[in-house]
Amino acid sequence: MGRWFGKRGSRIKGAQQGRDDRTRPMLKEHALSLLQRGQIGEANAQLEALAAESPKDAHVFELLGSARMSGGDVAGALDAFERAWQLSRDPHLWPLLAELYLHRNMNAHAINAWRQAQRADVALSESLRQALAECDREVATLVETLGRPRAKVLEGLHELERGQRFIEAQEPEKAIEAARRAARMLGDWPPPHNNLSYGLFMVGRVKEAVVEARRVIAAHPENVHALANLVRFFAWSGNRNEASSYWTRLKALSPQEPLDRMKQIEAAAILEDDEMVYQSAQALSSREAPEDEVSRYVQRHLAIAEANLGRRKAALQRLRKVAGLDDAYAGSILAALEAGRSSLGFKRRFSYHPSVTLLPPPVARALQEMTDETTPESGERARRMFSKMAPRFPQLVVMAEKQIWDEGLVQVGVELLGMLATPEAHAALRRFALSQAGSDEERMAALQALSESGGAELDEHFRFWSQGEWREIQLRTYTLSEESDRAYAPDVADLLNRGVAAMREGRADEAERLLRRAITLDPTAQEGYNNLGSLYARRGDHEAARAMYRKAIEVAPAYAYPRLNLALYLLNEDDIAGAKAMLEPLAGATHFQPREFAFYLYLQARIAIEEEQFEAAQRALDSSLALDPDFQPAVDLSEWLKRRAAIEQLQSGWQLFMERQQERNQATRARQQAKLTSLAPALDDVLRLFSAEVLKAMGRAIAPGHAWSGLRKAKVLERLEDLLRDGATIHHIVIEALTGGERAALAAVMARGGAMPRAEFVAAYGDDNEESPFWQYHLPTSILGRLRLHLLLAEATVEGAVHVAVPAELRTAVAEALP
Repeated sequence: MGRWFGKRGSRIKGAQQGRDDRTRPMLKEHALSLLQRGQIGEANAQLEALAAESPKDAHVFELLGSARMSGGDVAGALDAFERAWQLSRDPHLWPLLAELYLHRNMNAHAINAWRQAQRADVALSESLRQALAECDREVATLVETLGRPRAKVLEGLHELERGQRFIEAQEPEKAIEAARRAARMLGDWPPPHNNLSYGLFMVGRVKEAVVEARRVIAAHPENVHALANLVRFFAWSGNRNEASSYWTRLKALSPQEPLDRMKQIEAAAILEDDEMVYQSAQALSSREAPEDEVSRYVQRHLAIAEANLGRRKAALQRLRKVAGLDDAYAGSILAALEAGRSSLGFKRRFSYHPSVTLLPPPVARALQEMTDETTPESGERARRMFSKMAPRFPQLVVMAEKQIWDEGLVQVGVELLGMLATPEAHAALRRFALSQAGSDEERMAALQALSESGGAELDEHFRFWSQGEWREIQLRTYTLSEESDRAYAPDVADLLNRGVAAMREGRADEAERLLRRAITLDPTAQEGYNNLGSLYARRGDHEAARAMYRKAIEVAPAYAYPRLNLALYLLNEDDIAGAKAMLEPLAGATHFQPREFAFYLYLQARIAIEEEQFEAAQRALDSSLALDPDFQPAVDLSEWLKRRAAIEQLQSGWQLFMERQQERNQATRARQQAKLTSLAPALDDVLRLFSAEVLKAMGRAIAPGHAWSGLRKAKVLERLEDLLRDGATIHHIVIEALTGGERAALAAVMARGGAMPRAEFVAAYGDDNEESPFWQYHLPTSILGRLRLHLLLAEATVEGAVHVAVPAELRTAVAEALP
């Protein structure tokens, strides 16, 4: 979405204090005091609750606007102050609103606020008047360019800005209407048409969006926003050739406005032109631009480009800053880089856009809610929903492929493609299934999704990468029916049916007699032998049961049930090869009874578990239970598998977390060591290396009787300096707090003039690298850790080597205290 003026930078200096109101409730007064003390988060939380309870209290909304503004939420602050004005009609709010409108590039709104302030005779600061006068001159220039009345131009700009806010509020339909109104008033000036085309694309009206963007290009061939929009529309619709043609035109331009340059970066990122992203983002990053525009967009894109181009060190440094801005995606890339990986998925590069950003947020939420449900009914609803969404949102296929290839979310992407079931989705499933990426189980799942969604020919052969080599495989289609393949004489059929009924009712002797008569009348009655085998198995006569199953196979080699029963015996005896050989003749079968097939799938799951193919086992069990939800062996095995997976995930997740945390801790420690560059570091420089919470832990170790919890960092620093500059404190620590071994280590450092190489110290007294640096939770127990906790030792890097050193101001007192 384009904005029509370049940003002038933030003129917001801090929170506007609410006007004095002696009648305000105690909670408002408390919130105001929180604001004044700089406790912005607490103030904001309290005021949000008050605003919900008192939606007509203008003063509450003024305070809320102040809290949001102090916390950097300019858009939220503007909403709150606008609500305050609607409730109070206080003209003194106009200057503040004008300031916020300027900050948000809503210049038509700002000019209106200026005029309202003038009418009310409300004073404005000189800097604000100058900024507004500049806006007025830009409007005059636009009026002259468009040849339209000033009032009409201002009204069109007002609608343009409203439309931008509707997009930010995730109300695209309203944004489209506002853009249409702005376009009618402003003619063929590109911004409203660009906003209109973007809005149309985001609500699934792709063809209209393309037409509108091409209309802009016809009148303004070098319009950056329209060209970038067309790159996005075609690339995310799966037409990369068309997207590339527009990118060639856009890449040749040299936009000067920051927002135009950001659009160029966006298009380069979509088409994975890393060098262009790097060059454009680096140029824009060097400009003076407001943090809210640059930090999370340009800086993240620049960091990803650096990672993709092999500039890992620069990427890590930049990502650490961006991830600190509460950017979860940057955090995931940072974690991957720190772990030595070059991607989140199977590509050897990082994507600039998380897959979920390809869809409008309301559509993404609806999709998530639908796929979170797991009932058969919800699955059918999801398929119907996706069949309707597919023509409107072609980026669904691109999104699913990004989930598979860029993010490693194979199951999510494969399921989505299977439910879409379009030719494009089928092509995407084939690309992954017939590749060498991922595990054999993941690619087989994609192949099954292809077959089940109608994307494969009946009994089609595939060249499939399996167990490290290419193999020819064939997916079979099965027919499930309750009807038996055999027809018997009426008296034989009657005996078989009565025998089965007697078995179900527990009349075992009668069942045996009836089944024996059946096979006497018809020695080829396969069901008779199998059911007798099951009857004997229930009695515990397993040799007789096996003999009956083998007889059933002898008279009917393709009969499934006796093979399944014998395979179960073999599995229970850990004869996996024998079980697989017993089931091998069924591999070519295409007709099963439903319960028979459920049993077959259960046995396949048992074999897969023995071969440690746990994902394949779970898929087989899911299919088995879909056919027979009450098949208890499959229910039990499925629950065991899920418990095992949960435990394994928890263990691996915790191990990975601890490994990454250790890496982060060591990186932080290295940065701290590099900040001190003297063998006699100043106490003040040492103290400032640590967070407020760690400093408080140090304080509690040095002076346990003092109150540390409620202090801000500046006060903690001041108190610690005062304490440590007092020789009595040092004497108490050395004599009372330290152990003999710790005093000996400290004396060794002092004997070397107050500093010694860290490696020598560690060789003699041990390291503290394995200990947590979060001393507010875990106090160190090593000699080095304890000396650092009491601020008697610091670490400094001098001429490339790390040393341990006693802070300069403490050396005299330490020397006097040591025996």
